[in-house]
Amino acid sequence: KLIFNFNKDLLEILLLSLKVNFTALLIASIIGLPLGALLGSTKFPLRLTVVSILNTMMSFPPVVIGLLVYLHISLFLRIVTFPNLVSNVVSKTYMLP
Repeated sequence: KLIFNFNKDLLEILLLSLKVNFTALLIASIIGLPLGALLGSTKFPLRLTVVSILNTMMSFPPVVIGLLVYLHISLFLRIVTFPNLVSNVVSKTYMLP
């Protein structure tokens, strides 16, 4: 029903999704194409190892990569915010300034 009536909110969500996807594609292309050309055209000692690692990474589903990124971000935020949390609890418990 929403699709056939051309709901304004739905179209706005669709356009935002397309904008985010094309921006991600542009950034990935700017980074990946030159690096791929460089990797394909030069010979260096660990080239086969790098190619093997990149091929292995391409076989992971996007959900796994998203989960790993989420875990790294949440771990970073926990490390950054945990000392502040501890200092706030200690200062309130012992009435420290």
